[in-house]
Amino acid sequence: MPPRVALLLCWCAAALPAAAQVSPEMKARIMEGLPKYNPPAADAKSAKPATESPVPLSDENVVHLPDYWVIEKKPPGGDPDNWLGEAARKKKAMKDYKNSMGPLEWALNCFYIPFLTPSTQARADEAYRDAKMAGELRDLGQLVEAISKLDPAEAKKLSRALDLDRHPTD
Repeated sequence: MPPRVALLLCWCAAALPAAAQVSPEMKARIMEGLPKYNPPAADAKSAKPATESPVPLSDENVVHLPDYWVIEKKPPGGDPDNWLGEAARKKKAMKDYKNSMGPLEWALNCFYIPFLTPSTQARADEAYRDAKMAGELRDLGQLVEAISKLDPAEAKKLSRALDLDRHPTD
């Protein structure tokens, strides 16, 4: 049977509803057109005796390899910006800075005077660092609040160490 006919028969069988069955005559016609399965001959070298144990009974067949230590730098975690390159981080900072302003405010703030005022990119980087710091302080404040429910004395020490009152989180 040509491959196109077998493919057509398979397609028709797949298109039939689940309850439909292929007749025994059709199955026989399909099977006689397919090549017969001939298992590969077993090699005498690869054939293992049935009595051989999977684990050696003595240490003479065991090969001891030296210990290897793989020391690599831990990938940055926690902050998704650690995965960004410098150019991508600057682009993200500029986009966030521009989106934080209205069109008129952006039109007035996108200019700068060299040597007298910081560039737009420098202001964007500073705003980006400030936003990240505010987010981290907000997270630490929430952590101190959670700890205060369990151990108020420890939360007071942490709050004093972090000096969260000096850095506003909102």
